[in-house]
Amino acid sequence: MVKREPFTPEEEVLMLNFVYSKIEHALKYDLKPSRMATDKAWIELARRPGMTRTAESYESHYRKHMKVRLYSIQGVDTGPLLAIGKAHGVSMSDRIKRAFEKKHSVRITLAGGKIDSWEGR
Repeated sequence: MVKREPFTPEEEVLMLNFVYSKIEHALKYDLKPSRMATDKAWIELARRPGMTRTAESYESHYRKHMKVRLYSIQGVDTGPLLAIGKAHGVSMSDRIKRAFEKKHSVRITLAGGKIDSWEGR
């Protein structure tokens, strides 16, 4: 079995910036944001210069490891994290909401444990 190199924080930031760019593009044209559930978007990321992993690797890491800890990932601005969380239906507990609001000086409204809207940064 081949030992894979763990994803670096820099790779994760690049991935989140890519995901956010997809959401931002969709909203600009009044489209429903991609949930990044198909290979097409991840293939696009994998083909970018400097990216060294497969589309499947990026997709799997995002789905299994990054979405579950989205609100604690460092190095990404508040707005993109909240936009990704809302677009992808990432759950946010009341405890995480309070901590996130305090840390980032934002006010978040939840609906069913997911982001409905936010004000600030």
